[in-house]
Amino acid sequence: MTESLELLGGPASVMVKVDFGSSGARGTNFYLTYGDPNVPGNINTLYFPNPPQLFDFAINIDPDDAGYLDAYQFVFVPELNTNLWVPGLRLAPDFAIFKQDKTFVPGSAIGLLPTLGYAQLDNLVLPVSADVAGILAALPQEQRNQAFITQANITYEVYNGKPISSMVIPGNISVDLVNNLVTVPISIAAMELDQSLGWIPLAGLKTISIMLGIAES
Repeated sequence: MTESLELLGGPASVMVKVDFGSSGARGTNFYLTYGDPNVPGNINTLYFPNPPQLFDFAINIDPDDAGYLDAYQFVFVPELNTNLWVPGLRLAPDFAIFKQDKTFVPGSAIGLLPTLGYAQLDNLVLPVSADVAGILAALPQEQRNQAFITQANITYEVYNGKPISSMVIPGNISVDLVNNLVTVPISIAAMELDQSLGWIPLAGLKTISIMLGIAES
């Protein structure tokens, strides 16, 4: 007696034709602009020589412009009855990265807590938007310091062969309204874990990496 088994299924291949119908509008273009894209001549037309259409994007790549890294979208503005580039977001937060070699001195030698070692960093200079600079500059010193600490994001690392415990101590914040810069004096207090002595003040020359940024709301 012989039995047969038949497997039923679809064809081995399927051809789908999509090259019919009218062509649609092109996709979104991303332009580079040196400053406000609404100013004639600022947009780089090397890659996209045609005029922009609605919902295109432009990114400000001029580092000397207050709107550096702002992203604009080309939209219709009903109040003006015209199409304009409108800023929507910033591609990167305001931040700066620093690396310094500094000597930690035991607190007992400088009249501070003897359980900690202290290092004073060179002043950190952070570029910010004109709005943030204006807000900080208008505040009294104590409120300015508090406002900056509330909005700032400080990430740092002290390179050391042993485990450490540390904290950042910001000083009085100053603001340069002409160049939209915030100057931040910072010191670091730290102690290290010694296998024999336990926690002792961190001392000696150490390399410190620090990233400083400020959130803009």
